Amino acid sequence: DAVLVAENQINVVSLNVVDPQGDELSYSLQGLDYDAFTISSVGVIELKSPRDYETDPLEYLVTVLVRDATNIVSRSLTIQIVDVDEPPSFVNLPDSIEILEGSFDVLQIQVVDVDSSSFSYNVLGTDADLFNVSNVGLVNLVSAADKERKSSYQILLVVSDETNQVRSEAIRISVKDVNEVPSLTFNPTISITEGVTYVTDLQFSDPEGDRVYFSTRGEDANLFQIDDRGGLRFIAAPDFESPKDADKNNKYVLSIEASDGELKTAAQLVVTVTDSLEAYDVKGTVFTNNVTVLDKDVLSKNWNRGS
Repeated sequence: DAVLVAENQINVVSLNVVDPQGDELSYSLQGLDYDAFTISSVGVIELKSPRDYETDPLEYLVTVLVRDATNIVSRSLTIQIVDVDEPPSFVNLPDSIEILEGSFDVLQIQVVDVDSSSFSYNVLGTDADLFNVSNVGLVNLVSAADKERKSSYQILLVVSDETNQVRSEAIRISVKDVNEVPSLTFNPTISITEGVTYVTDLQFSDPEGDRVYFSTRGEDANLFQIDDRGGLRFIAAPDFESPKDADKNNKYVLSIEASDGELKTAAQLVVTVTDSLEAYDVKGTVFTNNVTVLDKDVLSKNWNRGS
């Protein structure tokens, strides 16, 4: 009878030999395939390396020789490799990968299984709830990778075949930083009273924490300045009666840009300057009963002597 050995195993058989005189025995192998096997001093036969049912020869012939002090006996053995339903194997799966910030796609799982053609996939581990895996093994993040929020993930990829044979492998996913556009927010329309230089404080940030630089563009841009903290001001206080904007209508239009030195964002701002009631300035001595004073904000003002 043949000795049956499951694929991927090395144990073949343990010989049970008895010498009538109780002499010490020694063992050796001969035959067509003897060099694929070893035999120990106590008669344990093993393969030198595991055999694969799908790729290796399935039958081996050896002869076992047993010696005592004066005699030699031999026994021929036929050793056959038998198939075992094996779990699927991952193909070229690294233990760590790097993805770009902003990405959803992580990897496409590839598996091989000579016993099955249909597989199911799952993701387990600490960060499993942050991932999806499709029925064809495509692994995606639920939300786009953001290095500033989470720089790495640890998951366990699991694949099972038609007979519920399971294979799992741990993988670490690192997020590579990508420079992102600074954010810039402000009210696009602002009204201020003439004579005031302060306009508004720009709200800004850079995802990578880089310094943000400001610039202004447009026909009215040269009338403004922005400090490092985002404070927007007129260089000179505006005068409602003497507008300096391009259209001379007290509506100052400019585009504000925020840049990290590589990427930039911009938005338009309209600053409306409103009139204010300015005080009268009367100088000199009044010698008449009635005085008429003209003012920029009020057409005229009459005084009687003694008023």
